[in-house]
Amino acid sequence: MVIASSTVWSASASLSSRVRRLREEFFSFYSRDYFRNEVRPYTSGLPWDVVWSPHNWTVAPELYPFLSAYQDSLLAAAERVELPSGFWREPLVVRRALFFRTVL
Repeated sequence: MVIASSTVWSASASLSSRVRRLREEFFSFYSRDYFRNEVRPYTSGLPWDVVWSPHNWTVAPELYPFLSAYQDSLLAAAERVELPSGFWREPLVVRRALFFRTVL
């Protein structure tokens, strides 16, 4: 029995309504006018700045050889963000909130 590739990669008919809705939302990135699953790197511009590291999040071992390249590429493409005065004197939780308020 040959199964068409469209059948293999289609959602199961037994998906719950919640999972079906989440799946449709995830795969709608071409048609929505808001967040499109894009990684948006930011930097303070300081020489020791780092960006998000995929090393902490991936579960796909075949990607591991490329993780440093991903991280370097994100830093090279990062948009510079001016940090508010006194930023580095704040506790980490406050710095995160200030940073996200600035970029979002």
